[in-house]
Amino acid sequence: MNHITIILLSVLISLSGHLFAQWNNICQFDTQMNDLWFTDENTGYACGGYNAAKLMKTTDGGYSWEDITPIEFTGPVYAISFLSSSKGFLSWRDNNWSHTYLDLSLDAGTTWTVQYNTVPYINTICFPTSQVGYTFPSDMEYIDVVKTIDGGWV
Repeated sequence: MNHITIILLSVLISLSGHLFAQWNNICQFDTQMNDLWFTDENTGYACGGYNAAKLMKTTDGGYSWEDITPIEFTGPVYAISFLSSSKGFLSWRDNNWSHTYLDLSLDAGTTWTVQYNTVPYINTICFPTSQVGYTFPSDMEYIDVVKTIDGGWV
């Protein structure tokens, strides 16, 4: 073999270990979870629940989780998104299936304030900038798109 072939084979062998993604199970929840958002490599939020709300927070990269579910959340939490380490949005449904709420937190998930409510679900929240955000408030068909241009403030 010539030197170029040996070098190419060495490069391919060293790169082949990076071609396959590695995912490791580091935690398991005791209820259905619907969404996950990390504000940095250590601080993250998971939300879900089936008939009752569940909002969890980690500060160690997902190895352990603290339950921070507000008492006023009565039904499942569907989606969560943060614009910074302190400002975030989430959607949750009341337990009698009559309304879904889009709430805002300005204190890293400690307290939440309703900003928008609707009858169908809000299954996703997307903020490409600090002022512009989108969501689909739809039951089963994602037809309507709702947009904010003021950072989601009421």
